Amino acid sequence: MVAWVSSLITALLIVSLAPWLSRTALSAPHLADALRIGATLLFFNAVNGAQTGALSGFEAFREIAGLNLIRGAITFPLVVGGVWLADLNGAVAGLSLAAAAGCAVTAVAIRRKAAAHSIRISYRGLRRELPILWRFSLPAVLASSLVGPAMWCSSTFLVASRNGYAEMGVFSAANQWRNAVLFLPGLIGQVMLPVVSDLWGQNRFRETRKLLLGATALCLLAAGPILLPMFLVRRQIMSMYGASFASRGAVLPMTGSAAALIAVQSPAATLVVAASRMWAGAAMNAAWALVLLGSSWYFLRANWGADGLAAAYLVAYAAHSIWTFGFAAAILNKRRMAATGWLWPRFRDEGAQKGGRRQFKPPMNADERGLKSEQLIGVEDFKGSRRPEGRLQARLPAPHGLDTRVLM
Repeated sequence: MVAWVSSLITALLIVSLAPWLSRTALSAPHLADALRIGATLLFFNAVNGAQTGALSGFEAFREIAGLNLIRGAITFPLVVGGVWLADLNGAVAGLSLAAAAGCAVTAVAIRRKAAAHSIRISYRGLRRELPILWRFSLPAVLASSLVGPAMWCSSTFLVASRNGYAEMGVFSAANQWRNAVLFLPGLIGQVMLPVVSDLWGQNRFRETRKLLLGATALCLLAAGPILLPMFLVRRQIMSMYGASFASRGAVLPMTGSAAALIAVQSPAATLVVAASRMWAGAAMNAAWALVLLGSSWYFLRANWGADGLAAAYLVAYAAHSIWTFGFAAAILNKRRMAATGWLWPRFRDEGAQKGGRRQFKPPMNADERGLKSEQLIGVEDFKGSRRPEGRLQARLPAPHGLDTRVLM
């Protein structure tokens, strides 16, 4: 419901502002119709992202792969036919129709999966879900809504610079390789979220840490086969796009480095989502957007062209990696220490549910205190179990599944 409403509002804004955007931001008034059609593409892609997140919550990865194949098979003939009938506008319309068809088939898959798990989809009692919307859905929407506009604004800086459209062509060519680098890490991230959520909800911190480290290494290995040529044969790669591109090989290593940072930090971003720290995630995305806009303005003001925009992305993702890794390590270590009794003054902030605290004393080690484990006092009204060594093992429900692309 949140995805439907937020994406609909955004699409309507783009439709209404299309003439102004095409005239002032793009310096191309003839693109107003393409922007209006593209608003529908934005709407259906946002809805489909939320639907894919629901399927990921069911761990229906086979179904997701099948749906991606179906959408790919639908997209090709629609885009080709659209170009043949109406050029650019037809191509955008074809993409929009393919996205709409993808939403339809995904909705059917969600209902079948819910029925298989004896889950009845109902919109009654929505008021009970309002706290979840505030704690999770709203910051998730804000986090994802910051990414597209920041990228778009930085691209407009490049287009508005000297030889802007030619430089954008160079950057777009390099950006295709970035998308190829991130293909497999993106699939790994989709699989990671429900698994990390389950481990986190069971306070299995050692397994969570091992999984995150292994996934980080796996993402880097998956990106390596495409990343290495971007450094070693960058001139030859760019020359495939035309003779004028051959001398612009420097843009590829910077684009590849930014893609590598995105790949390795995606498991850490998954932990932020699984731990329901979405307001922190939104703040980190806002900081990333500010760094990207500031860096792109600085480099493009110096007439760096496509190299400047690639350098701005590299700086932004380097900064984002620092605070994403730092925050993920902090919440993992803090939660582990709290659940095992080593951080007792803050345990109620990490484990106890709001309104459910009555009496609190730090969990003690039975061997040190000479007490039986059943005599130890913890948080009352907390769903948990005592370990044999006398520490409180909390079991918290895992958060709802969410696409980790909202945390760049």
